[in-house]
Amino acid sequence: MLKYNINRVIKERGIDKPKKYLRQAGIYEAFALRIKNNQVHRINLPTIEKLCILLKCTPNDLMVWEADSNAESYKNHPLNIMMQGRKKIKDISNLLNSVPFEKLEGIEEMIKKEVGEE
Repeated sequence: MLKYNINRVIKERGIDKPKKYLRQAGIYEAFALRIKNNQVHRINLPTIEKLCILLKCTPNDLMVWEADSNAESYKNHPLNIMMQGRKKIKDISNLLNSVPFEKLEGIEEMIKKEVGEE
């Protein structure tokens, strides 16, 4: 079953007040609250696009797939890329806080290179 998991992307982006952040970006308060409470079941395409632009992601990043009891029959299915644990990103700010200061410059350069900001 496909489900929305927008909170995962919000958390990975380091947004600690998602409702306020979404409201400031023009998302209706009721919808922002449903996102915060993980109660989203339907989103229209313009809103998906707005969320993707805001969170710098794709629609696939906003959803997860949970296989049913026939999971074995889906073993090589393309939906597997959308499974819940496919790319868990740890809280990057906590991770960076644990890096010795002299290594941060190298990490910054590596990140800039990866995202094309050299």
